[in-house]
Amino acid sequence: MRPLLLGVMMLGALGCQTTDVRTNDGRALPPVPSEIPAPPAGISIDAMTLLVGQRPIDVDGDGYPDRIEAAVALFSEDYAAASLRVPGTFVFELVPRGSDPSAIARWTVASDDPKFQTVDALYGPAWQIALDLREVADPVRPLSWVNLRGSFQPNQGALVRTSEEPRLIQIGRGS
Repeated sequence: MRPLLLGVMMLGALGCQTTDVRTNDGRALPPVPSEIPAPPAGISIDAMTLLVGQRPIDVDGDGYPDRIEAAVALFSEDYAAASLRVPGTFVFELVPRGSDPSAIARWTVASDDPKFQTVDALYGPAWQIALDLREVADPVRPLSWVNLRGSFQPNQGALVRTSEEPRLIQIGRGS
């Protein structure tokens, strides 16, 4: 009798399954994420996001900031699912804060340049780059606020610029 009872209990335990899973507050769990659909062929890039690190880094220890950390993502209004990775050339410029629009530093970097690190962000594919001020200008300068602006020229398509909203960073050193 005992082996029979044990066998029935084992069959009962093995035959149970959970059909309704909920969180501890009673809500149903969110759906399983689905794959992002592939972008359509011939899509054009029409927007660029440029994110800039909070402060430049003094790489060589001379007291003057040398390296600016930035991240870039490209978007298309025709494809709202995620950002895109498209071949082309990026141009980054440091412009003094105020009315003088002439750049004090300029970097031109191809999207396949090893300086770019490809990353997968929450919004889709993107690039990260460390812009070294020593490569294009003298970092030894008085303390000042500058704006980092960027543009992207795809291998096929029209030039895309970031918005003119300031991305202010401080370079130089106070006396």
